[in-house]
Amino acid sequence: MQDDFIAVALGLPELMTVGQVELDDHFEFTIGYGRDKVSCPICSSTIARKRESTFQREKDRKLRDKIVVLGLETRRFRCLCCGEVFSEPVS
Repeated sequence: MQDDFIAVALGLPELMTVGQVELDDHFEFTIGYGRDKVSCPICSSTIARKRESTFQREKDRKLRDKIVVLGLETRRFRCLCCGEVFSEPVS
C-alpha cells in the first residue's frame, strides 16, 4: 500500500478500493467487488463464467471541497447451470 493513499469509508462493504488519484478539481477512486464467486439470481448456483464487463463512473459527496468520482467495473456472467445471463447488483 502506498503512503499517499487516504483512508475513506465508502459505506459499501461488498466493494474494495483498487486505486485512487487526486487531481486538481476532484478525487477519483477505482473500486471493485471483493468476491470472486457470484450467485445466480435464478438458481442460486455459484458456477458462472464472466461474460463481459463495463466501467461506470458516478459522482459522490465532496471530500475536502473536491468532487469524488467513483469508478466501478460491473461484471456480467452466464450461469453454467441454468444458462441465465446476469449482472452483479450495484448498491
